[in-house]
Amino acid sequence: MNDGHQSLEPIAWIRTPFRDKFTVPRQSGLVNQAKGIIQFCPDFADADRLQDFRAHSHYWLIWGLHLHQHTDKSLAVRPPRLGGNQKTNVFTTRSPFRPNNLGLSAVKLDTIDSAHQQIHVMGVDMVDNTPIYDIKPYLPYADSINSATSTWANSAPVRCFDVRYRETARQQLTQYEQQHAVPVMPLVSELLAHDARPAYHGKTAGKTAGRSAEKIADKATPASPRIYYSQIYTLAIAWQVEGDTLTVLSATELSAVELSTAKLSATELATNQSEIKKPINPS
Repeated sequence: MNDGHQSLEPIAWIRTPFRDKFTVPRQSGLVNQAKGIIQFCPDFADADRLQDFRAHSHYWLIWGLHLHQHTDKSLAVRPPRLGGNQKTNVFTTRSPFRPNNLGLSAVKLDTIDSAHQQIHVMGVDMVDNTPIYDIKPYLPYADSINSATSTWANSAPVRCFDVRYRETARQQLTQYEQQHAVPVMPLVSELLAHDARPAYHGKTAGKTAGRSAEKIADKATPASPRIYYSQIYTLAIAWQVEGDTLTVLSATELSAVELSTAKLSATELATNQSEIKKPINPS
């Protein structure tokens, strides 16, 4: 007897520059430099049919919020657009804490790699190694609703900061780009120009945020702005905000111990020099 339940199996996995949730774009399409590689599972990998994706410029991805699958859920959530303090119904938000752990993103088709049975997309908003459950074309006549309105999210987020780099950070990023053939600085600049800080942090000073902060950079003093750490590719990006200026302090490559062995290196993610035989299940 069919009780209405349905189990989902991934059709693909997506590789992205984001190793954890912090600093992932809050919506798809906000950061064009945020690029992903969709690796199809064997049962859905048909190299002869990949060229069909050229029929459309954009696609909807239905994907799994796998990092939240064991997190307690609530009908009431606090979206960042309401300051992070006001509660509202989860179904009226884009909160990742959802009953069925499903995400929906519109991405732009970039390139097709038939040899590796992959498609490359732009404007992603998910962490590395996220399961993809379905892909559908974005149809302008049906999916773009000019009369649509939203009470508290009616306009796109604006760039908040002038992103600058300390010379040490610039040198580190330049060296990393040359070594791995991946344009990190354009991604970092576009990503951090939008305020990536938690809504409740605001201009709080004197603390650090992010994973392994003490191991990667000096702690901020009580009188200094808070230092944040974003993991992008295999880098720990340290940055802080003062007024309208965001300064990238350093870009330190993480050690092998700090990196998950279940994820691709930056070179593999950026250039696909080594063929991926089978997508890796994050669980």
